[in-house]
Amino acid sequence: MRFLRSIKWPALLFAVALAFRAYKLPVFISYHQDQIRDLMFVREHLENQSWILVGPKASVGEFFLPPFWYYLMGAAYLFSPEPLAPALMVALLSSLTTVFVYLIGRKFFDLRTAIIASLLYAVSHLSIEYSRFSWNPNPIPLFVAATLYFCLSYYYEKGTFQLVMASITANLGLQLHYEGFPLIPFVVLTLLLIYMKEKNLFLLSLRLAVFALVNVILIFPFIYYEAANGFPNGRGLVEFATRRSELRLLGIPFFAKYMALQFPRVVSRVLFYTESYAAGFLMLAGISIYSAYLGLKALARQIIRPSSFLALFFILSLAILFFYKNSLIDYYLLFLVPVIIFLFVDLTMRIGRAGVYVGASLIALLALTSPAFGPSDGVYVAAKRTVTEVAREKRYCLTYFTFPPTYIQPKFEYLFSLEENPPQPGMSCEPTYYLCEPALCEYYQKFRPVLRNAHLIKGLDRTGVYTYRKGRR
Repeated sequence: MRFLRSIKWPALLFAVALAFRAYKLPVFISYHQDQIRDLMFVREHLENQSWILVGPKASVGEFFLPPFWYYLMGAAYLFSPEPLAPALMVALLSSLTTVFVYLIGRKFFDLRTAIIASLLYAVSHLSIEYSRFSWNPNPIPLFVAATLYFCLSYYYEKGTFQLVMASITANLGLQLHYEGFPLIPFVVLTLLLIYMKEKNLFLLSLRLAVFALVNVILIFPFIYYEAANGFPNGRGLVEFATRRSELRLLGIPFFAKYMALQFPRVVSRVLFYTESYAAGFLMLAGISIYSAYLGLKALARQIIRPSSFLALFFILSLAILFFYKNSLIDYYLLFLVPVIIFLFVDLTMRIGRAGVYVGASLIALLALTSPAFGPSDGVYVAAKRTVTEVAREKRYCLTYFTFPPTYIQPKFEYLFSLEENPPQPGMSCEPTYYLCEPALCEYYQKFRPVLRNAHLIKGLDRTGVYTYRKGRR
């Protein structure tokens, strides 16, 4: 009975978060270039029974992605090869983030702060938007919340297990996407703050050695690949880090402009019911001033309270974001969502009962205007419908008239490969189906004979692709 009481709130909060993320999930999942690339990459390695040492090449820089995300996708793929499986996995991981937010609040603040902060995360619009499709940056808030939880626990309790877990979660967060990089120096900062209190150089060295060992073990596949292939990623990372920026004055004006104009909009999508620059600016200004106050106070007195810990992480993250220069994109701030929410709640709780009303009102407003009830992508459901309709034939051929950069053909090819009745090889059977983009459909109808006597199947154009059928059944 005591155990059931202890998991009551975490279980309830997890269920609330999952309900907002899994509601009509098939119509919300993104099914585009990155998702197809990752699904094909994972399937290829599973079919070949080969270890994933590195992922595909990153979108920026001449280096490859670490393997952790693809092992997560592989676990989802084993349950189902459908694109919906990894999207559901991301929704589950995001819902688990709500639990870690609650655990931080309950253990280091109070029950009121824990419930309001975790509910805010559960219904936060930005959090929901990035938790309903498969993409490697999306689970990062979970690893941020977990790292903060274990760092706080280690600072106050000094348990070796907590240090190991903080090291693991920080490393895996970085492996997901380099926006998780602040987690690594933050664990080191935690160890330095303990050293400032204990003044024991031997214990600091021992803790840093444990941290380094855990990180080496977790990236060993990456290290093995590097050593076996002449360190291509190392060279790519060095080139990326040392390349000359085209931004003037070391990128300071660009960073200041981004922080002043774009960051407030991101904050408003975290804490407000709509993207509002004014609301986001006020919230960001309050959080920033509050963080600076907590950070300076903690360093001056060398007394680190839980709220000061979060403030130091926020300040450290902003400092590191500066070095991203012109690579800054809105989703690079996704890792800060749990911290922004906690600092906002901690600040509002300072005004007493009114702060509870503010938090409760925001939760209700965010829930009622949730993107879970808003417009959807619908591409996956539409593509699946087309594939199911065509695959009803006992024997059929399939031809694509699409532009390669749109990645439409692989999108359909992957879904057809999951059918029990995939298309026949070649183009010499009847009936033949043609999937074409509108411009190419028009071209082939006017100037080529291939689509003559073919008829358009209505209702299968939600993906922006027309489906034509030619020949007898």
